[in-house]
Amino acid sequence: MRTCNIENCDNKYRTNGFCQYHYNRSDVYRNIDKNRYRNNIESERKRSSIKGKLNKSKRNKQSIEYRTRIAEKLGLSYTQFTYQLQKTKREVLNRDELCVFCGDNAEVVHHELERKEYPELTLTENNMVSLCNTCHKNHHGIMFRMTIKEMESEE
Repeated sequence: MRTCNIENCDNKYRTNGFCQYHYNRSDVYRNIDKNRYRNNIESERKRSSIKGKLNKSKRNKQSIEYRTRIAEKLGLSYTQFTYQLQKTKREVLNRDELCVFCGDNAEVVHHELERKEYPELTLTENNMVSLCNTCHKNHHGIMFRMTIKEMESEE
């Protein structure tokens, strides 16, 4: 019968020259255990990212379809339309630099006449204004809806 490689240990040999007690405390076991732990974390991350992608892909499809419809109305391909829109937005941000309402740094370009109602004015600089995130949310009523929800949750 083989015994553990550790001095003064007469327990039965289990794996890698160690008994069960010493193997669990060895560096070999720790490394294997760490790898198992890492692999488990990585698989959890993959699972959660897949769940997130499923939700994002639905929203992304909707926005692509929306942009494609506007591009068709303007007589452009989706890629041409997206490129033109990004270029125009950059020019508007450079033109205004500050939020039109409060004077903070502008982060968002807002269409004064909605794109749904006037798709032909989507790429027109005169229809765009630079806003900060807060003013943009206020303009669309998002902040107002958020404060109502907060008030309801407090009651």
